[in-house]
Amino acid sequence: MPGWLSSLRDLIAEASPWRRFMLALLVLLPLAALAAAYVWFNPPAYRVLYAHLSDRAGGDVIAALDQLDIPYRLSAADGTIEVPADQLHAARYRLAARGLPKSDADVQDETERAPRFGASSLQEQQRYQHTLEIEVVERRGKTLHPQLHARAGLLAFHPPGGQSFGVACVARG
Repeated sequence: MPGWLSSLRDLIAEASPWRRFMLALLVLLPLAALAAAYVWFNPPAYRVLYAHLSDRAGGDVIAALDQLDIPYRLSAADGTIEVPADQLHAARYRLAARGLPKSDADVQDETERAPRFGASSLQEQQRYQHTLEIEVVERRGKTLHPQLHARAGLLAFHPPGGQSFGVACVARG
């Protein structure tokens, strides 16, 4: 055993309890400072959770992330929600279990159903067609097989007289 190591062992053996505590603190404090510096200078990498969310959907997602105790940050450039990369998939699964992010189709439904002055009959007919598609796909289409729910369309038959006489839901996969 080297001489300096045996003298260090003798110093520790002869030291009072207070001096032993101070020697242990002298060894542990720099190690703790190095660990803190490592954590400080290597923050976790953040990745985008969802891009292009509306304000309403983004607010719902942020509220759910707070409830789930998942850390997040908002990007300064475009306001996207970012989570730590190692929690990205777990966050998406947990939010999906809560039905988030919700589409704004329900909000758009109400605005599209509102009467608009100056709209032509063609515009009103297209708006009504779109509303029916949303109704079938978003609400009634959820009972379809999952692969069929992915893409669905609506066919409405309009004879020359103007009355529609049939509506069919067509699944495209």
